[in-house]
Amino acid sequence: MSYSLNEYSIFDLEDQKTFSRIYNKYGFVILKNILSLEYIQNIEDAILSITHQEKRRLENDYSGLEISQNNKTNNELILEMEKINKKYVSKIYDFINSHPALYSIVSSKKLSQIISQLIYQKSTNQLIVNGFQLRMDLPRNKSELLGWHRDYDYFPGFSSRGVVTWIPLHDIDSKTGGISIIPKKFKVSDIQTKKVIKKWEGRKDHTTYEIANLNDLKREFLKPIKIFVKKTDIVLFNMCSIHKSEANMGEKIRWTAQIRWYPSDDKCFVEKDRAALENL
Repeated sequence: MSYSLNEYSIFDLEDQKTFSRIYNKYGFVILKNILSLEYIQNIEDAILSITHQEKRRLENDYSGLEISQNNKTNNELILEMEKINKKYVSKIYDFINSHPALYSIVSSKKLSQIISQLIYQKSTNQLIVNGFQLRMDLPRNKSELLGWHRDYDYFPGFSSRGVVTWIPLHDIDSKTGGISIIPKKFKVSDIQTKKVIKKWEGRKDHTTYEIANLNDLKREFLKPIKIFVKKTDIVLFNMCSIHKSEANMGEKIRWTAQIRWYPSDDKCFVEKDRAALENL
């Protein structure tokens, strides 16, 4: 690896000028050791509980089937269930994405202060959160990975000033894969996108958005970098940051949470009522 991620990382969260400078230059910043292990443990406990719920349901539906645990990790249990019938693993994903443990992360005052510093250059509570997702990337499953994209195209009714938090529940390395990103803060007008229809097994055709002028942007700016981080680290990036998830080539499930934060005083929110905001 010919670059150091330290250039994009903040170890001292009191150094607000530096993390704002990195974010405004590169479109993202890595915050080291910021998230309490308590938040991560709460999500892991929720995953465990829901997995056992769906295991019991699978065993009841397949009369006479009993999945032996034999000191299996939760990851191993999910992967065994996936071999029997994928729909039970899909329900684990659905349920955990509506679990309060995921939403509890936004109660972190430290994190909300950092987000407001990036959006407003000061500490304020004028924030909206939306776009919660806990990704569950199975080993060697590349079928549902998006190409190079920006989140702005998937949330067109939201402010381009928004900030995405990318939160790993475990260490991310070259085997687990993580995200790759082009280190540049882009404006909406810098990027041309194109619609691509994805066909995923067992799901309706899905409209995705990819970067149409990617080669031009790569020539003009730095080459993409792969981000490797530790548990409790967080990656923050702009809604127009060009990025993609890398394939998980390890033996375990890759769990990462994404939450999107927006300025509540942005015109796109002020002009909408509550019902419209909930349906964006």
